[in-house]
Amino acid sequence: MKEIIIRYLLVLIVVFLSGTFSFLLLPLTLYTSYFLLQLFLPVTVLGNVLTISTFSFTFVDACAATLAYVLLIVLILLTRDISFPQGLKMFLLGAASIFLLNILRIIFLVYLYVDFGKDYFAFAHLFLWHVVSTIFVAVVWILLVEYYHIESIPIVSDIKEILKK
Repeated sequence: MKEIIIRYLLVLIVVFLSGTFSFLLLPLTLYTSYFLLQLFLPVTVLGNVLTISTFSFTFVDACAATLAYVLLIVLILLTRDISFPQGLKMFLLGAASIFLLNILRIIFLVYLYVDFGKDYFAFAHLFLWHVVSTIFVAVVWILLVEYYHIESIPIVSDIKEILKK
């Protein structure tokens, strides 16, 4: 029971401090995108804005996919029987996957805007943000659970354990 309380308190702390993750992830996402885009396009960065020719892209917290990382941490913490070392490995592998896909998403969206215009960009941006990103986090979680042979179900396994006592 004590272990359950600690994990749920950690979840509250992670959710409460999620803004801190943006502080770290936004510059990392911005400058990684800048580095890769500048290999192919004349791009500049000033503050949180990438500029390519006459097109400007303002990076906000959501561009860093912070909530995807938070969701991953929360799922790991809410899953019974994941040791700290195993949870850390799961997070690092999952976070790397989220980061890579997010960078690819940003590069795709920039090229879409530059080559096809604002309307295509707007549609793809909303679709990729709301639909694909949610599905991707779910897929990452499922793959991590399979890879690490996790049999517990977040929250449900804790409820079963509490009711057993």
